[in-house]
Amino acid sequence: MPGQALPRPLRAACGIRIRAHRKALGWTQAVLSARSSVVNTQLSRMENGQTAGLVASVLRLAWAMGVEPGSLLPDLEELTTMFGTAPEGK
Repeated sequence: MPGQALPRPLRAACGIRIRAHRKALGWTQAVLSARSSVVNTQLSRMENGQTAGLVASVLRLAWAMGVEPGSLLPDLEELTTMFGTAPEGK
């Protein structure tokens, strides 16, 4: 996976979580964009699974919504479903 774009299911899973947290707060994309300094078009693309965004963007979104960054990412079970069993560690 290094050097490759993240698969669509992974991008979509992150986007679903970002949107769910934003809507739970009753915020529009414009509000979250202003609070997080993540450009509205970037936020929209992240929520729609078109891009995963940079780690810095995910951290800013989590900070702005007052949630743990990990809550915006798929858990290990979902990752295993998407990618299969992880290779053996060193």
